[in-house]
Amino acid sequence: MWPNLPETVFTDLGIDRDQLTAFSHALVGEIVLPGEGSYASAARTSFQTTARGPKIIVYCEVEADVRCCLQRAERHGWWVTPRSGGHSTAGYSVNDGMVIDVSRMNSVYVDPSTMTATVGAGTNFGTLNAVLNSYKLHVPGGACPDVGIAGYMQGGGYGYTSRAFGMNCDNVIAFRMMLRDGRTVTANAVQNADLFWAARGGTGNNFGILIDVTYQLRPVWKVWAFGLAWSWDAAPRVLAEMQAHYMRTGVSPKLGYMGLITRRADFGNQPMLMMRGVYNGSAEDGRAELATLLAIGDPVFDVDLTLPYLGAIGALDEHDLLDMPWDRVKEDKQACYINRPLAEPDWKKALGYFADTPAATWGMAVIEPYGGAIGQFAPDACAFVHRDVDMDFFVDTFWADDGDAPRARAWLDGFMEMMAPFSNGQVYQNYPRRQLTDTGRRYFAGNHDRLIAVKNKYDPVPRMFHFEQGLATSRDDPGAAATPEASEFTAGPIVYEPHSEERDGECGR
Repeated sequence: MWPNLPETVFTDLGIDRDQLTAFSHALVGEIVLPGEGSYASAARTSFQTTARGPKIIVYCEVEADVRCCLQRAERHGWWVTPRSGGHSTAGYSVNDGMVIDVSRMNSVYVDPSTMTATVGAGTNFGTLNAVLNSYKLHVPGGACPDVGIAGYMQGGGYGYTSRAFGMNCDNVIAFRMMLRDGRTVTANAVQNADLFWAARGGTGNNFGILIDVTYQLRPVWKVWAFGLAWSWDAAPRVLAEMQAHYMRTGVSPKLGYMGLITRRADFGNQPMLMMRGVYNGSAEDGRAELATLLAIGDPVFDVDLTLPYLGAIGALDEHDLLDMPWDRVKEDKQACYINRPLAEPDWKKALGYFADTPAATWGMAVIEPYGGAIGQFAPDACAFVHRDVDMDFFVDTFWADDGDAPRARAWLDGFMEMMAPFSNGQVYQNYPRRQLTDTGRRYFAGNHDRLIAVKNKYDPVPRMFHFEQGLATSRDDPGAAATPEASEFTAGPIVYEPHSEERDGECGR
C-alpha cells in the first residue's frame, strides 16, 4: 500500500510499510498520511492558525478502531490527539503525532419514552439537531452545525438555551470513554463518579477518548427567533441595560441570546450593536421580555420568525454579518468572564476601541449571557466552574493574509487588556488561546486540584493524553500535585465495562 509515498513518511512514523499495512487492515476506518491527496484537508482545523502536520491521521468508525490506535500509539510513542469537530481555535485538534478522528462515530439513538439520547462522540450539532427535531426534543448546543459534541461537552458547552437548561455538560447523565489501555468505562453519578465529574467541563484530551454521551433531553419545538440592531450611539445604553436586567437577574430564562459588537456588510460595513437569540414561547411574550431594550433608540428587527429550533439556528447564523473571504480566513480569540457591572462610559470606551479596528482585520466582540439555569448549579457540581458571572465576553479577530496577523493579534490583546478590570480572571475553557498563562487556574479555578487527582488516576505517567494547556500529572509537574482532599475524591477503584476486563489481542501485528 501507499506505493507513491516516500520512505521518509514511514521513517518519521518509526514503522515500515508492512506494519502500517497490517494496522490498516485491522481497521474499519481509514488512515491518511502526509503526501496523500486528502491529507491537507484532513490535517486542517477550523480557521487554522497553526502549522502542525500530524504524522498519521486515523478516521475511526467503530470503537475497536480507537483501541487499535491507542495500542499502536503506545508501541511507537506517538503523541495522541482525539478530534471530533476540529474547532479548537488554538489548534489543539491536531498535533505532530497521531490524530484519532472520531467524526465518523456519529450515531444518534433517541428514546422518546425517557427523553434521552445516546450520541456518538463524533456527532456534530447539524446532525444532532436534525435528529432531535423529528422528536421535538432538545439539548443545549452550539450555533455552528459542524462543531462536534465531544470537545464541546467536555469544555462545558454554551448555547442559546443554556439559561433555560444549563450548559451542555449539565444535561449529561452518562458517557462511555476509552482509557489509555484500550479498556472502556461507563461513567455516571454512581459509577466512576469522579471521572463523570471531571470530564463534564474538564476539557477533552485529558482523561481518555470519549465514545458516546447520553443526554437528558428537553421538550422544545417552535421558538421565536429574533435579531435586533441598534445604532452606534444607542449601544452604550443598551449594553448597560442588558447587563443589569438580562443576565443574572431580571429576564426569564426562556430568553437566550448573544450580544454582538460587529460590522454589517449590508450596512456599509459600519459598526453596530446586535442581539440575536431565541425565546422558548410566543413572539408576543418574547417581545414583552425585551421591552426595556426595545425602548432604547430605534432598534430594527432583521430576524423575526417563529419556527422549529433547528430552523432558528440557521436563521441566526452570525457568519453572514462579516464580509470576509471565509475560505482563507484565520482566527484568534480570547475570552474573559465578567462579574462586575460596566457603566455606560465603560461600554462607550469598549465600543470606541472596537470602532478603531485596524484595516485588513475583521473582528467582533460577543456577549454570552449567563444566569438562569447555569447559575443554579454549584461551582463544584462538575468541573465546569463558571457559574456566578454576568457573562462570557470574547473577542474574535480574523485576517486573511499572514502579514496582517501581528496587527490583528495586537488589536485583540489591547481589547482584552482594556476589559481585564471587569473580569474575575477566569476563562471559558472551550475558547483556549495559546498566549494564556496559568490556564489550569483560569479554566478551572477551585476545581483544578480535584481535576489533577482525576488525571493522576485515569491517565498516569507517562501520560497518553496531553496538550499544551492540558492537565499535568503530579509526576510530570511537582507543582501539579493534588491536595489530600482532592486525592480522597478519587479513592475508589476504576470500574471497567465487563467486556473490557481483559485487553483484546493487539491489532495489526
